[in-house]
Amino acid sequence: GNVSFPGEQTEAFSIFYGGLRRAEPLYNFSVYADYLDSRTLRCKAPENYAGTQFLEVALNGRDYSGSDKLPYLYYQDPEIQQIKPSGGPVEGGTTVTLFGVGFLRYQGQLLCRF
Repeated sequence: GNVSFPGEQTEAFSIFYGGLRRAEPLYNFSVYADYLDSRTLRCKAPENYAGTQFLEVALNGRDYSGSDKLPYLYYQDPEIQQIKPSGGPVEGGTTVTLFGVGFLRYQGQLLCRF
């Protein structure tokens, strides 16, 4: 997903999402950021492990913000393993309970789609 946060105007941006900083671009979790205006950058979160990573910004491509880190939550897609009951009348109104893994309250409304 996209991440937007305040930034300073500059010509070079780089974002760091936790992980290890290494010389090889494949391993450092840094991605390019788009400059939108003097208070906003936008970038796409790279693939990562589930859990909280701390987002940093580098305005010169190497010196990350460090103390200005903000948490970013990576989560796995939920998996439904069982529903009870498995059916109900065409009129609807049956309360259905879902069992599975990866359910969490994140942002927005939790929804079930039938």
